[in-house]
Amino acid sequence: REEINYCTDLANTNISEKNVVFSCTVDENVPNSIISDPFRLRQVLTNLINHSASNTEKGEIRLKCRMISNKNGILTLGFELLDTGLSFDKANLKKIFGDFVNIESKAVKSNDESGFGTILAKQLVEMMGGELTAESPSGLPGNMGTKVMFTVAAYSNDRIIKNINQEGISSFDKIKALVITGPQSRD
Repeated sequence: REEINYCTDLANTNISEKNVVFSCTVDENVPNSIISDPFRLRQVLTNLINHSASNTEKGEIRLKCRMISNKNGILTLGFELLDTGLSFDKANLKKIFGDFVNIESKAVKSNDESGFGTILAKQLVEMMGGELTAESPSGLPGNMGTKVMFTVAAYSNDRIIKNINQEGISSFDKIKALVITGPQSRD
């Protein structure tokens, strides 16, 4: 949540001069803390939000985060970024969010500074065990914009409750334990 809040605060400063409303929702079932690479997540979110902001002159940008799955402490988080900016056809979406970088990746707007950031975001998402897809229009009112969906794999930072059978323990010599400590006396 801290990284998402950081990115949304940064986005609000970049779009404050425009007639754009930026909103962010994080579902309640998304943990406050996860084990993942915060800098990669920040880079992905920042690049994608900057792309939406540069293509949206008026309207809105929405960021949503939800938990898709939690299997044995391995989380899959899903993100959706929707805007009411420019619409792109499938060929341009492939160029903007494609797997390759070429001079034509800067198509559509000559002053678009986020052309390579979107490709980088897709590659980072894939490195984090996720997928990124984009479609246009976004589904927001006005039949314009882009919808970017991506997932990220992470680990739960919650302590796992272990069910230990204690019925056979009748004295201390029956307890088998391994205690690991570090220089800061952490268990």
